[in-house]
Amino acid sequence: MGAGFLEDRQAPSGRRRAVRHGPRASHEARVERFYSHGVERYGSFHDNYLNFGLWEPGCAIFVEAAEALIERVAATIALSSASVLLDVACGMGSQDRFLMRRFSPRAIEGLDLTAKHIAIAQRRNLYPNVTYRVGDACALPFPDGAFTHVMAIEGIVHFNTRERFFREAHRVLAPGGRLGASDFFLGRPPRTAIEERLLRWCIAAWHVPRENASTV
Repeated sequence: MGAGFLEDRQAPSGRRRAVRHGPRASHEARVERFYSHGVERYGSFHDNYLNFGLWEPGCAIFVEAAEALIERVAATIALSSASVLLDVACGMGSQDRFLMRRFSPRAIEGLDLTAKHIAIAQRRNLYPNVTYRVGDACALPFPDGAFTHVMAIEGIVHFNTRERFFREAHRVLAPGGRLGASDFFLGRPPRTAIEERLLRWCIAAWHVPRENASTV
């Protein structure tokens, strides 16, 4: 089992609880709590999309912007009906339903750290060739060369670390496979003490490893 992977165990009360393992567990636990907050009240708000969207000229509807971003990334890596896709940080599965409608890949495996997201994705899944699991993006539970494509939409910034994820993505991609991602980066390093303190506050609030904030 990879470090930070979540495993269900039976709690004494009869409820399921998450057991976290590995040296990176504290960071992963904080990220999961961050994204688990309020999920029960989310309903179908914004069709459960969590990305910030690609706002093309004339676009005024969030769901359209969210899907425009996903379509741009998928088209850039030439996703097709022959693709076997790993969607990392898949959220509640909305983007996978969109990808099936738009590109009809042969199969999608969705992986997310947040168990509540995966539960919703599984419940709303409409496709037998789309499957979901809880897992750590930096310790992918898949064999070498298992996928033709890997996508990660606005989740990499939380991974501990971005570099480890890229290595894992490279490992699970078949020869000639493609990785498509959208992520957040600093436009430039902080120049003043105030900017440095602001950066530290932001990455702590958003549970971003400092290594991932680097522009180098």
